[in-house]
Amino acid sequence: MSTVQFNPFARRLSLATGSGSSAPSLSATQVSTIADERINAMTILPATALANLTTSQVAGLTSTAINTLADARINAMTILPATAVANLTTSQVAGLTSTNILALTASSDQTITGKKTLTNKVTLQNMAEKVTISSTAATDTVHFDFLTQQILYSTSSAIGNFTLNVRGDATTSLDSLLENNQQAIVVFDVTNGASAKYLTALTIDSNAITPKWQGGSAPTAGNASSVDTYVFRIIKTATATFTVMASITKFA
Repeated sequence: MSTVQFNPFARRLSLATGSGSSAPSLSATQVSTIADERINAMTILPATALANLTTSQVAGLTSTAINTLADARINAMTILPATAVANLTTSQVAGLTSTNILALTASSDQTITGKKTLTNKVTLQNMAEKVTISSTAATDTVHFDFLTQQILYSTSSAIGNFTLNVRGDATTSLDSLLENNQQAIVVFDVTNGASAKYLTALTIDSNAITPKWQGGSAPTAGNASSVDTYVFRIIKTATATFTVMASITKFA
C-alpha cells in the first residue's frame, strides 16, 4: 500500500493505490465528497451552504484561482469559465438572491426582454427612448403599438382627421401589459401641412376612451405647417379601465 499526496489541497489526502506507481484519478463525484478541503484557498461547501456564502468567505478567491477550476464539480455544481457565465440559465442560479450578489455591473451592452420590476432606488446616468419614425401620413385609424415604441413620429403631412388606437401590438392588448395602478405614457407627433388635421378620438385596445384634456377642452383643429405633439398619460385603474390625461402642443 502506498500514499499519494495531492496539491493544491490544504490537507493531505491518503489514497490507496491498487498496484504499481500510478495514482488513481479522482472523478467529479469523488471531488465533491471532500467537504472540508481547500482548492486555491476556497473551502468546498455542501450545496445547501452555497446560498449563504458571505463576502468574507470568498474574499480569498481571485479570478486566476477560479479559472483553474474551470471543469471541476463541487457538490454537483459546475464551476464555469468566465466566458460561460453569460449563458447561465435561471435554474442554474436559482439559489442566488440579492443578498448573495452584492453588485452586478454590466461592462458591455445588454438587452433585457420581458417585464422586469425594480424596487427601491434606481439611478440612471442616461436613458434613450425608442422613437419610431414613420413616413405614413396620419388619417383614419392610427395604431400605436406600445411594445414597439413610446414615441411615434409621423413625418408626412396628415391627410385626414384621425383616431389614435393604443395597444400592445396587433395580437397583444395594452391592458395585458399594465397592472392596476400603473401608467403608460405615449407620444404621437403629427406633421401638418397647409391643411391641418387633428385627433378626433382616442381608443385603447379599440375601446373608446374620453381623455381629460389639459385646459379642459379637446382640440377642434390642428395647427397648419407645424408638428402637433399629442401626449397621453394612460393610467390603469382596474381591468380594461383607464383614466387618460391628454395634451397637445404646437411645434413650428
